[in-house]
Amino acid sequence: MDCIKYIRLLKGLGVAIEFEKEGLNTGELSSEIFLTWFSAFAQAESESLSQNITMGKRRLIQAGKAAFPYHSFLGYRPGPDGRPEIDPEQAKTVKRIFYGYLAGKTPSQLKAELEQDHVPSPAGKTEWSRATIQNMLHNEKYVGDLLLQKTYTADFLTKTVKKNHGEVEQCYVRNNHPAIIPRDIFQAVQLEMARRGSKTKINPNKGISGRSKYSSKFALTERLICGECGCMYRRVLYTNRDGSKTRVWRCSNRLENGKKFCKNTPTLKEPDLQKALMKCIAALLDNKESVKEEVMQTEENILRYEGATQDPHQLIDRIQEIDRQTSNLLLLVAHSGDASIYEGKFKALKEEKQALQTELERLQRTSQMDAEAQNRIQKVWDCIQNTPTDFTQYDDDLVRRIVEQVIVYSKERVMVKFVGGYGVIMSMGS
Repeated sequence: MDCIKYIRLLKGLGVAIEFEKEGLNTGELSSEIFLTWFSAFAQAESESLSQNITMGKRRLIQAGKAAFPYHSFLGYRPGPDGRPEIDPEQAKTVKRIFYGYLAGKTPSQLKAELEQDHVPSPAGKTEWSRATIQNMLHNEKYVGDLLLQKTYTADFLTKTVKKNHGEVEQCYVRNNHPAIIPRDIFQAVQLEMARRGSKTKINPNKGISGRSKYSSKFALTERLICGECGCMYRRVLYTNRDGSKTRVWRCSNRLENGKKFCKNTPTLKEPDLQKALMKCIAALLDNKESVKEEVMQTEENILRYEGATQDPHQLIDRIQEIDRQTSNLLLLVAHSGDASIYEGKFKALKEEKQALQTELERLQRTSQMDAEAQNRIQKVWDCIQNTPTDFTQYDDDLVRRIVEQVIVYSKERVMVKFVGGYGVIMSMGS
């Protein structure tokens, strides 16, 4: 169509084109139909070539092979064997971004810090963008995996490239190259990104206790929760009767919607809240051994479950034995030609296999819960062991590391939940 369009345009201007190879001249009346045929053949050839290239690329993808974007990707360089290897200096930047994000920093804060320290971006510039940092936090390559066919060419003529939302089959390759970020840290970052992205503003019409926009300026912004409505507390400046100003924390639902939706939630003065919280943390660290015993006892109760003595390996062996018996029965049916005499046996084996598979799935789920519980035990104990006890004033970084939530029921009853699930009750007056 492009060929015919421009030939007609030039012909209208009195310009004729002579194609020497084809022996055609656009000044002749019969040339256009031949040109149409030749153009169609050329387009078909181009389409066939495009399909062959696409097929070749898809075969490489299925084999787990793909070009690595070293020129626009931070953390890796081509090794002696042509495979990706970790670039130690660039890997420091990657770890700084991932661990900084888990510590509560936003992409904007990370961007400012990297630019202040003149750290080069993936493009080699000293200027970073929030989108670059967010893309790095999402990129599976940093755990050693590779997702292929993220984009595809929608039209071979216009060369339009679109993001793949399922139109073309993708391929995910695990452990394709050395990992910079441990898999559990990467997964924790994905959960944290989802958590921050799921926050919504409070609906003033319904009075629902939603979550405010994520803020990393103060550790308590993410952790101080109203025990009445479940909404986060907000740090505000309160004017006293004598005209002086005081920093206080108040339920954001009550601030937005009034007492109608959150009636009894208390207002907490920031100095009192910080003092009580640090006193609670100090008490926790002074009694490490007793805390460890209590945490272990709590998690031990979680680990107990009915039927724990059942060995999953025995279930798997029995399921495989049932499959072998079923195959033998099918051979007998094929020789005898009468399936009715084995119908009862088939039914019994099928029902037994379904029951065994259900029990195996239950044990696997329970085993996963056990692993998560054990991980929580280790997590809380590591936090307690590695936290210094010589602090003298309130520290946001310390709160981020060791405190998971502070739930305010009243000034006399505040629940502090530490990382790993261990919780204590404190009072603002204590």
